[in-house]
Amino acid sequence: MKNAPASILRQQQRILQSSIQWQSHRSWSRVFNQPIRCTGSTFTVPTWSSRPTNIRHFSATSQKASAFAQTARSTTKICPSCKTRLPAAASPCPECKNLVRIPSNVSYYALFGLADEPLPEQAISATDEEVAQQELRQLEGGGYVLDVRDLRSRYLRRQQGCHPDSYTGQGKIYDMALEQSSFLNKAYSTLADPLSRAQYLLEIYGNPISETDSLDDPALLMDVMEAREELEEASTEEDVEKVKESNGERIRETMDGLAVAFGATPPDLTRAKMLAIELQYLKNLERAAREWQPGKRVEVVH
Repeated sequence: MKNAPASILRQQQRILQSSIQWQSHRSWSRVFNQPIRCTGSTFTVPTWSSRPTNIRHFSATSQKASAFAQTARSTTKICPSCKTRLPAAASPCPECKNLVRIPSNVSYYALFGLADEPLPEQAISATDEEVAQQELRQLEGGGYVLDVRDLRSRYLRRQQGCHPDSYTGQGKIYDMALEQSSFLNKAYSTLADPLSRAQYLLEIYGNPISETDSLDDPALLMDVMEAREELEEASTEEDVEKVKESNGERIRETMDGLAVAFGATPPDLTRAKMLAIELQYLKNLERAAREWQPGKRVEVVH
């Protein structure tokens, strides 16, 4: 190696430094249980413990659900008509009143003005996930606590500004109005429902609920089975109301727990996910009670 050209030595030095940096990154990722990203793939390495450890590659479903986090974005845009600088979620332009495209990676909270998007200098090279998490830190319960009546009022005001009926016959502008109206509908229905809101927050944090996730609480599973039996044996509306009342109380307790978990610093995502799965079971039971009819088989989907 003493006689090797300087260019080869420099190349070997860069390779060695890259290897050291990668090993260091991998070690810190293990210690703090953070995802390791390399060549487009994401792996989660559990923290060390006495239990056997596994390296889990995110499935295609998980990657799709957390794609919200994959690209950097700006939090402002320029109106193509009057050149006014606007927040990314704005449309129509408050200056010229023309519709402006809304990026699909704008968070539902910013869309309804529930959270201020970070200033551009705060969001340079930040991912969609990081920008959204900055927004959530402004909100009660980390975004889980919402005034649904206020949300509906904001939704109706935004729909009024981009309703397709106001742009009939305007070609691409009409198509844009349809797209924005659909986006608002999806955002509103997601945030207005306690279960889909929890699922959306978990997606923002890159920890979505998958089809293979299930409840590991034997006590709750027993409660669900007993409630189902009570519904099947019910002969009057009064009997069903007792099940609804008991289940409704459990739902409220679970929602309170979700607000605490998402509102923690940092958010307790393990507990939030467990409670979201629990809420899924309780909501299915609520639906079964609502659809109860005498003599009809009660089905509670898990």
